[in-house]
Amino acid sequence: MKHISLFTLIMVLVGCQYQKRIIIEAEMERFIPGRCHASNSQPNGDNIKFERFTLEVVNPTFKSISRTYYLNDYLNENKEFKEFQHVTQEPSLEFIISDKHYRGFTKEKYPKSYSLCLIEKGGLYETVKLENFIDEKFIAKTKVLDNGPRIIKTYVKRKPINTSKNVFYFEGNNWSSLREIVYGSN
Repeated sequence: MKHISLFTLIMVLVGCQYQKRIIIEAEMERFIPGRCHASNSQPNGDNIKFERFTLEVVNPTFKSISRTYYLNDYLNENKEFKEFQHVTQEPSLEFIISDKHYRGFTKEKYPKSYSLCLIEKGGLYETVKLENFIDEKFIAKTKVLDNGPRIIKTYVKRKPINTSKNVFYFEGNNWSSLREIVYGSN
């Protein structure tokens, strides 16, 4: 019995993987919407460190709230009021990951690399007409931003067997820090 307990403890300790996680938020100081940042594996150099990690894209989340619009407010502003645009979902930001090879950041002929791009997603709107008002008010549902987009970088010991469509696996030596991709004018 003592040997079984010791064996079980050893298997649990061996099976547990320490996974360091880094969360990359869509910080406006670091990531400007419409721009991309890249990282390359640098297989040559001093202190070579082999790394395996996954990048998981976490899209923004929204919460639903109710907004009440009063007909008198619109008629006071404009006596000929007929319709207005109501926001059904606020504009947001979203990360996109690409595993293209960006040779401009390294001297390697066939570099391993990835890029993170922050894109803007426009809001969604609906037209509210005069006939939509009931008892001189209109109650509408609006999705407002609850949590912004982020990337979760998780260091792993081996390649995951299955990954979802929003998880990307990378491996290589000495990954560079993320640098903005700036294309030349020529």
